[in-house]
Amino acid sequence: MYLNLKVINLNNLWYIEDSNNLKMHEDDIINKLLLNRGIDTKNKVETFLQPDYQNLKDPYELKDMKKAVNRIIKAISNNEKILIYGDYDVDGITSTSLLIHFFKNINFTNFEYYIPNRLKESYGLNKESLENIEINKVNLIITVDCGITAVNEIEYLNQKEIDVIITDHHKLGNKLPNAYAILDPQREKDDYYKVLAGVGVVFKFLQAVDEKLELNCIQNHLDLVALGTVADIVPLINDNRILVKHGLAKIKNTDKLGLEKLLNKLKLDKEDINPGRIGYIIAPPINAIGRMENPAKGVQLLTTKSEKEADEISKNLIKINKDRQNKEEEIYEDALNMINTKDIKSQNPLILASEDWHRGVIGIVASRLVEKYYLPVILIAIDEDGEGHGSARSISGLDITEGLEFSKEWLESYGGHSMAAGLTIKKDNLDKFQKKFKTFLNNELTPEDFIPGLKIDSIIDVDDINLNFYKKLELLKPFGLGNPRPKFLLSNINLKKYYTVGNDNKHLKIELSNGISGICFNMGEMNTRINNEMLDLAVKIDLNNWRGRNEVEIRVEDINIRSDHSYFPITFFKDDFTLYDKRKINNKMKYIKGLKKYQTDIAVYINGEKKIKQLKKDLSNKNLDVIVNDFKKFEKIDDSILLFNKSGDNNINKNPHLVLYSVPFSLKELFKFINSFGKVKQPTHLIFNKEDLILNEKLIRQKLPNKTNIKQIYSYFKRLEHNSIDNKKEIYDDIINNLDLNKNLLNKIMKILKELKLVKESKDELKIINRSFTELDLSKSVYYNNIIKVMKEYQYFKKVLKDDNLFKLINNLMKLEEENNEF
Repeated sequence: MYLNLKVINLNNLWYIEDSNNLKMHEDDIINKLLLNRGIDTKNKVETFLQPDYQNLKDPYELKDMKKAVNRIIKAISNNEKILIYGDYDVDGITSTSLLIHFFKNINFTNFEYYIPNRLKESYGLNKESLENIEINKVNLIITVDCGITAVNEIEYLNQKEIDVIITDHHKLGNKLPNAYAILDPQREKDDYYKVLAGVGVVFKFLQAVDEKLELNCIQNHLDLVALGTVADIVPLINDNRILVKHGLAKIKNTDKLGLEKLLNKLKLDKEDINPGRIGYIIAPPINAIGRMENPAKGVQLLTTKSEKEADEISKNLIKINKDRQNKEEEIYEDALNMINTKDIKSQNPLILASEDWHRGVIGIVASRLVEKYYLPVILIAIDEDGEGHGSARSISGLDITEGLEFSKEWLESYGGHSMAAGLTIKKDNLDKFQKKFKTFLNNELTPEDFIPGLKIDSIIDVDDINLNFYKKLELLKPFGLGNPRPKFLLSNINLKKYYTVGNDNKHLKIELSNGISGICFNMGEMNTRINNEMLDLAVKIDLNNWRGRNEVEIRVEDINIRSDHSYFPITFFKDDFTLYDKRKINNKMKYIKGLKKYQTDIAVYINGEKKIKQLKKDLSNKNLDVIVNDFKKFEKIDDSILLFNKSGDNNINKNPHLVLYSVPFSLKELFKFINSFGKVKQPTHLIFNKEDLILNEKLIRQKLPNKTNIKQIYSYFKRLEHNSIDNKKEIYDDIINNLDLNKNLLNKIMKILKELKLVKESKDELKIINRSFTELDLSKSVYYNNIIKVMKEYQYFKKVLKDDNLFKLINNLMKLEEENNEF
């Protein structure tokens, strides 16, 4: 079941995962960033920090590589006719261009290429497109970025005795095509190559051919590989990291005339080219030609030797991209109007269709809607024949193709990645498809799946941010998917300055206590909400070049107001411990009520009978099933809240979220609470505040005698006239009434005095043994030393509980767990 009501008014779920304590790099922050990225061996560290071309993995580790290499070399040697069959996005266009450049390098000219028109033909290798090609003249077809699901089409080509080498990176279908060779990393057991883009698979193919023929030319085209890899949004890890690192350097000195012209017309400094600029500035015009017109123009741009042609095509691509942007904005506004008539809080998938939409643009709009609503989005453009062409975009944790597979009875076709897919559907089946797909979401997703995650790499102090810190982070470049620019948590801070900037005061400019400035894009509305508030900032460290001076600044990804219960807590993960940090919130009851909307069972530790009664009253008024200190009843009743101020005798078979409304009195008590339910450590929400910490200290002092209390009592005894006193009860009553002590404290003091052999008592009689001491030596009392130990342990516990870095608390719990496991 997934969430039907939006919980706490959530932005992002910030989470920090503390990696193991391996020492892979001498610098602590670089070491942590490497471990966060799974770089956990010396060899991986060396390869990651020095992504040398020589470290590329052996291409023959891919299935069918030897067959594919031998077949293309045979075709080249015999001058057979080769057809390159591509795809219409940047990945497909760069893949096609890469093969063309390779053939030109070896002076092989007996080839053609074909890319289906997105608006007139189906996706990938299809019979409709094959009918447009003089297929009988072709001996070998090489597909790029497509072909893995073309079972029928490959069978058709086999009948015509045309060999096919498939190079693709998309998900495998239920049946593999009977092609001559299939290069698709999704076939491999090892995950290393599964991150390759289509152009990466083509590169591995040509890398093997290049080595076999001892040509040493494929490295000259890494600019195309970097362009296609980044544009296809695949993780920049493994071979991708090496290819993009060297490809970015190649772009700065590109020999591709069309790419050079495009960069100039986009007014880009080649020295500043990075994955971000490729993804947001360079790739869109090339993508636009495939979305709006003839994708072959993109190949011409990247392969032409004519300056005039390069100039004309690059200019045209930029114009087409502007047209695409205008259509995109129209569709986006139209989709928003449709959404406004629906109840978005129900968190249904957004499946929208229109006969007025351009099918080449809806994928981009779908991505924007996912970013805005964080819901799975499927947009469908319906043509005049009643057939819909859809683009699907997903959220983290949901494989969108599995949802399409579940609903395939209402689809004509579908395919793609876990995060992005395409489909065709008859207009009459839209409602049935939507219901079926919604059923899939109900079965697959949990409430947390609808909260966008923001992974924090590490906690840092404001004073850590400087130019040297920025330069350290540059070691990890290039940044991108799989290796994002590091995000840091600045915890519990107060801003020195803040004010709105930009049109309509859309953005927020801030200044930290150390003078470092920062920008918070699209957060101008926060200006009136953060006045004198303690904040958490999720930030990236950036460099601003102003009038020739490099100044470090922060780019704020998100803001968390500490006192506001409506913000999702910062989440700390380590060794099966999960702590949610909501210390210092103003309204604990509202937080629990919000938490109940997405968490079925909750156990709340709250110190004090009065507080329990009041909280029960407040929660019961909200029609919630509230149980007090009855663990067995809590175990039996589903969807309930347990309020407790003492732990149960035995573990119960239930796994609630634990909420610390109050502060436990010791680390051991906290550890017991976390392990009191089920067979796993319970996720724990810290919602106590400074007053709760102080209250506990007062309560401990009230329960434990101090040195002054002990001296005061013994001095009282010394003043008594007789050593033996038979009216002990009267003496005790007098002490309690006049010395402001309770009976519990007096009993504990008497235990200490007896242990020191200063007094002796029987049932009714009290005897003073020693009146002559001058200095009370409590160090000899084991019981008193245990009291001191309790106080010291709480002082340390309090210090840990106040620390912004909750991994210190988790480390203490882990140490306690190790100690318990020794016995």
